[in-house]
Amino acid sequence: MKRHIFSVKFGSGNVNATWLFDQTKSNPCRVSQGDEIEFVFGGTGKLGECVLLSGTNIANEPASPFSEMTPIRLHQNKVVTISQPSQTWGFTLAFTVITDQGTQFQYIPDPELQVGST
Repeated sequence: MKRHIFSVKFGSGNVNATWLFDQTKSNPCRVSQGDEIEFVFGGTGKLGECVLLSGTNIANEPASPFSEMTPIRLHQNKVVTISQPSQTWGFTLAFTVITDQGTQFQYIPDPELQVGST
């Protein structure tokens, strides 16, 4: 089992936040069954609500590679566990950032998790 870090950096006025997986812009994110992913958020403002959605384009496959079914509510340092043995899943993060100017909506469009590739 390995703990991976999915870090999200958001900024004022940017709809699409940026992300790194284990300190690189690696896509797909390569993981194994039993691995954990910790979500770390940072930037201008405070993280409000955050949700993770996932899916695969293979019929009759679980919609989530995680031990929790999606949607998954995320918060700072939330850890999720990979429960599926192999497959590729796409996922997305949608979240709000609270700033002095009000609430902003941010989005991470389409990273992929490739389970069973490490």
